[in-house]
Amino acid sequence: MKLAVVGTPGFIDRSYQTRTETLFGRCGNNTGNLVFWYAFQSHVVAHEKKYFPFHFNPVEVNKCDAVVILYANHVISNFDLGPLLDRLDAVRVPVIALGLGLQAKLDSSVGSLPEGSVEYLKLLASKTETIGVRGAQTAKALHDIGIDNTAVLGCVSNFMTSDLGHRLTPWKGHAVNKILLSNDYSNVSNALNQAINSSFPNAHVENVVQAPLELLKLARNDADVDAGLDRERLHKFLAPLVNPERSLDSLLQSVTAYFDARAWLEKAKAYDLALGTRMHGNMIALQAGRPTLFCVHDARTDELCEAMCLPSVRIDVLPLNLEEWLEESLSRDALNTYLERREELFADYLQFLGRANLAITPRLKTLLAKARR
Repeated sequence: MKLAVVGTPGFIDRSYQTRTETLFGRCGNNTGNLVFWYAFQSHVVAHEKKYFPFHFNPVEVNKCDAVVILYANHVISNFDLGPLLDRLDAVRVPVIALGLGLQAKLDSSVGSLPEGSVEYLKLLASKTETIGVRGAQTAKALHDIGIDNTAVLGCVSNFMTSDLGHRLTPWKGHAVNKILLSNDYSNVSNALNQAINSSFPNAHVENVVQAPLELLKLARNDADVDAGLDRERLHKFLAPLVNPERSLDSLLQSVTAYFDARAWLEKAKAYDLALGTRMHGNMIALQAGRPTLFCVHDARTDELCEAMCLPSVRIDVLPLNLEEWLEESLSRDALNTYLERREELFADYLQFLGRANLAITPRLKTLLAKARR
């Protein structure tokens, strides 16, 4: 089978010699996309995989036997999928749709979708047997516009590690010397910063950034600190790293960006704790077997954490003492609940891939048997 995949293999070759603007665009303006792209490509066997951008050329896609479109939070009131309608309409090969999710404020519905998005989503539903969605809220949003051929699968990045049940251990006052922080720059939280500083005042915090472009450029030493970013906001974003006597340039030495999910996954193993508001920055740490706390700050993260039973806390009720919450969220019972739900979703995912006539890798076949302790 020659398979077209809308995305990348989860890494960008020779990123070190590629302009940050180009890399950012190839990541879909969020390096977190690399995580679920890498997960999917490691799940499916094909004679040849050909990767396309989201604004793909349907003529080239139609030269393949099928196309997999890996979506993200595209069900959103202020983003119109209408301009992509003609591209999708021109696809003549089977369409496999995965990862579709919503974006809205916490405790809010997605609201009315643009007319173009409604038309696009209805066309998508007509071209595929089942749309793999992130959670129940997205399934309901699609139901409200007349689309019911959906399957709740969470995120495919949940199935990256075969022996995860053996790696995850209950939280019992772990020593925390190194923290991996994955935060959304558009939604900086004072509460999270204060909780980290209060709970682990002596820990080294490394911030892995996924967006925006200006922050990625700073992480790569590719721009001046004043290029496109507000210094006060940047200082607030880096608050868990802040020693007021240190310069902003010094603080930026603890900011990292990845353009290869494999390197990101490997590096995540080195930390004692991972937390933050970024879904895939946290997911890659969890898949590396590290204690991870997902901080829910919008409907998107809420839906994913609920669908997958991830260890999480709402950012608006975040306790100042994280130790107690970690003991509850990462207890043996909580971890077993997560692993049991993971098994259920994995079984549904295998059925989804089977209906799409996609052959799976031997590695994926062994995941279910090894997932639990």
